[in-house]
Amino acid sequence: MHSLTYTYTAPAGCTVVTAQTLEIVTKPQVEIQEAGPFCTTSPLQNLVATPPGGVWGGAAGQSGAFDPEAIGLGLFGVTYTYAIAPGCSDTDSITLEVGNFPLAVDLGPDLAIKIGETATLGATVNLLQADLAYAVWQPLDTLINCPLCLTLPVGPFQTTTYSVQVVANNGCTGADQLTIMVDNTKPVYVPNIFSPNDDGVNDLFSLLADPVKVRVVRSFRVFGRWGELIYEAQNFAPSLDPGGLGWDGTYRGKPVGAGVYTWLAEVLFVDGITLFFSGDVAVMR
Repeated sequence: MHSLTYTYTAPAGCTVVTAQTLEIVTKPQVEIQEAGPFCTTSPLQNLVATPPGGVWGGAAGQSGAFDPEAIGLGLFGVTYTYAIAPGCSDTDSITLEVGNFPLAVDLGPDLAIKIGETATLGATVNLLQADLAYAVWQPLDTLINCPLCLTLPVGPFQTTTYSVQVVANNGCTGADQLTIMVDNTKPVYVPNIFSPNDDGVNDLFSLLADPVKVRVVRSFRVFGRWGELIYEAQNFAPSLDPGGLGWDGTYRGKPVGAGVYTWLAEVLFVDGITLFFSGDVAVMR
């Protein structure tokens, strides 16, 4: 701050004094924050410059808004001016680019799994993680909600096509899809003959199923020649091992006679479907 005075003395001896205070300020330093490039699909951009409160010009609106979708392809100049006083101002300018910048997304080839198995979806993109805004996976009902994940585990119970749309910070997008083909056959193996003679070979009558595909065997029953229940096991884990849970060929602690017996099974699979199986088994003595 500076004070100036001016004194005037008239011939008659009268004196008049005036004073004024002057302020000298530093010229402002203006800078527009770099932005872009943008895609034609990019949303409205609010440009930023310092110090705030200046005047925008060029391709930007008065508030510094730049609309890539509305303005279209090309190179566009933007200015920003900040004035402290008449004749004391500074201006900065940048060029914004709007183009068709491909965002490549690749989920790889289609996959094949068995029911009950899982697979990992992995999206390869030509951008850095820091430049990723979000990823939209479909279908959502089978996936973890992870908007920044480019890899996700899935376990469909039926053949399903998955898609992902990746959006970059500049608004550019890319997408890909793949199909996971699910083998949802539901095999259950039950032998039709066994010899419970304690020789260590084929002494147990068992229901065999893949534990990856089967959640639980709800019941496994064997019936005698007159329809009487002679063996029952309930709610046990499936096994591919013939030496697991099963009928040892006895009824009430005594060996049954050679002949043909009927069996029934109720099996709950991992996809929530329950199936019933039945058949005959011959006991050899």
